[in-house]
Amino acid sequence: MPAPTALSGEGLTDRQRRILTFIRDWVAEHGYPPSMREVGEAELVVVHGAHIPKRDEATGKVPLESADHLADLWIRRGDHPLPVRPERHPPLYAKYGRRATGVRNSEMAKLGADLGLGFIRADSAGSTGMNRFAEEEGIPTKVLRYEDLPALESSRGR
Repeated sequence: MPAPTALSGEGLTDRQRRILTFIRDWVAEHGYPPSMREVGEAELVVVHGAHIPKRDEATGKVPLESADHLADLWIRRGDHPLPVRPERHPPLYAKYGRRATGVRNSEMAKLGADLGLGFIRADSAGSTGMNRFAEEEGIPTKVLRYEDLPALESSRGR
């Protein structure tokens, strides 16, 4: 078996592998390597619809029913190899009424992304629609169904 090399990504730490991936992606897109500053400024932006469920008054816990809420919890965890920044897009009900979620999802997809992750429970109309908009905009998507994910406990924080 040949020795691992930096170019293969084998034998690298998670952070080193992510930096190598960033450099490869940059070169593929721009045709030249990024500067040290550009590598240092690399970040992951997590875009979501800002649906954070209300705390259950009886238990004091926030139910883990919303992909947006789960994304926020993951961002706040803070042990990421790259800086992570949330980009929240709440639906504008006062402006669009019942269409607000669909309008918001369409606008988020038009912003573009490197990857769309759809966390879908029981064919949720919102998440399913967001996934459809992403695909229409040419964003590669991956669907993760709640029933296929490991169980999570409710959250005490927001």
